[in-house]
Amino acid sequence: MGNPYAFGHKSIETYRLQVALVERQFLPEIDPATGKKNADYIYGTNTRNAVTTIQHMLGIVATGQPDKAVLVYLGLAPASSPSIFDQIGTVLSIINLLKGKTMTQDQINGVIRAVLTAAGGFLIGRGLITAEMWTWLSAGVLTIGPMVWSWISNRPKTIVPIASK
Repeated sequence: MGNPYAFGHKSIETYRLQVALVERQFLPEIDPATGKKNADYIYGTNTRNAVTTIQHMLGIVATGQPDKAVLVYLGLAPASSPSIFDQIGTVLSIINLLKGKTMTQDQINGVIRAVLTAAGGFLIGRGLITAEMWTWLSAGVLTIGPMVWSWISNRPKTIVPIASK
């Protein structure tokens, strides 16, 4: 089985891509030139042009072929997930935390990275935000988060009452 997105090729994958492109308004439902539906299972000029538009928008090389970034953006492919080693480390860190053991800074950072990766994958995969938007949001969280943490951990705990005579 060849490339389901080959020009002129008919496939269910192309149909799903076309439906997603129509839903996100990158492709009109009806081709004004022919009066036919654009979601026709055939990877043609209109589909290729819509994919190229998304690639330009995402700032990636415009090939006209849907790559992983385009498929993730349209919700047709899952976003990258953390490696199995990251996931195991995160689980062990959470177990240690639940047992009352102190976590190291590396373990805390690992948990934060895993949570951000999962949240980003979910939001991008659902099409709620773009990968570029997630880059800015996660950078903001990673910048503001430590400032808030520092403020909380370094503020005075209690005001010591003046000892009476």
